[in-house]
Amino acid sequence: MAVEKRNVVFLAIVLEIEGREDITLDISTPDSRKKLSEHPVTLKEGATYQLKIVFRVRLDVIRGLNYLEEKKRQGILIEKSETLMGAYAPVLEGQPDFEVTFGGEEVPSGMGVFGRYDVTSSFADEKNHYLDVQWAYEVTEDW
Repeated sequence: MAVEKRNVVFLAIVLEIEGREDITLDISTPDSRKKLSEHPVTLKEGATYQLKIVFRVRLDVIRGLNYLEEKKRQGILIEKSETLMGAYAPVLEGQPDFEVTFGGEEVPSGMGVFGRYDVTSSFADEKNHYLDVQWAYEVTEDW
């Protein structure tokens, strides 16, 4: 078994959807991340959701962890945001992973919003760029 050398291990991006079952995107391995952009999740127009990041800090304290997100539609940047996640100390074996939930967002609604949206989720602090995750969602009229 290989020894884990990463200080921060990002495990999942979870979309907590009002009135629906959560959608969990596994971002723990390169293989699981690769599949995300190939298989977009389906979101109903106008639905409200919260984004939750699940991660583990292993070796050293991290400060100023940021979540950066870019949304594109047909290759055109439509939204860019940056959210401070905070500072975290390493967790001991057996302790729960960290979970950070961001405020509610609404899936676009109205004419011309249906189709695929490509998202890049990035994680960085003042010293390190940890991970970029490419994933996608498809806005539909119904679930």
